[in-house]
Amino acid sequence: MGDILDDVEAEFAPAGADQMRMPSQTGQSFRTFEDGGVRIMLIGHHLYINPTGAIGWQSHVDMDHFMFTKPSAAGDAFVPRPVDA
Repeated sequence: MGDILDDVEAEFAPAGADQMRMPSQTGQSFRTFEDGGVRIMLIGHHLYINPTGAIGWQSHVDMDHFMFTKPSAAGDAFVPRPVDA
């Protein structure tokens, strides 16, 4: 996960900004789906992780598109979930 945050910070964070931290994986900010995927709600963004490990980063401003996706370590492409799933 650290390399994903590094990639997102390098592309989107302002110079000199504090490093991002993952929230606790409990409570309202964390949702596990039946297929094993998860959604982590951050301030202004959602981070989706497919069961394969592929990830998608989505802004609350534009819920129709993903700002950033990354395949799993095995090369599986990120598969978006429906917004209301």
